[in-house]
Amino acid sequence: MSYSFRAGNKTVWDPSLQVGKLFLGQAQTVADVLGVSSGLAPQRDGTCLVDPQAFAAFFAEFQTWYLKSRHPVLVPLARPVLAVSLALLQQIGQQPPPASGEAWDVVVAEAIPAARHMA
Repeated sequence: MSYSFRAGNKTVWDPSLQVGKLFLGQAQTVADVLGVSSGLAPQRDGTCLVDPQAFAAFFAEFQTWYLKSRHPVLVPLARPVLAVSLALLQQIGQQPPPASGEAWDVVVAEAIPAARHMA
């Protein structure tokens, strides 16, 4: 079984059910912490709709928060979610806000393998 993420009529990612639900839960939790919408809307049919503009706004907030953090536990908790979010952002045709530095380079490096496994 899989858990499809769709933007409009296009499937942008079709991970296994457990992977899809895990990412959705993590992204929703980050969105709750930040006080923003994730742009991800789980559906009754076992799919998740991605609102490109809302997800891009979520990503921008998440990226800013992550890059400002120096917390020794938050960084390793959030980095994998940010990396998968970056890969998904690019799958929906959006680009991340400009960023640089070692912390960002690590996120980009981790996003590359995730992107290879997306639709």
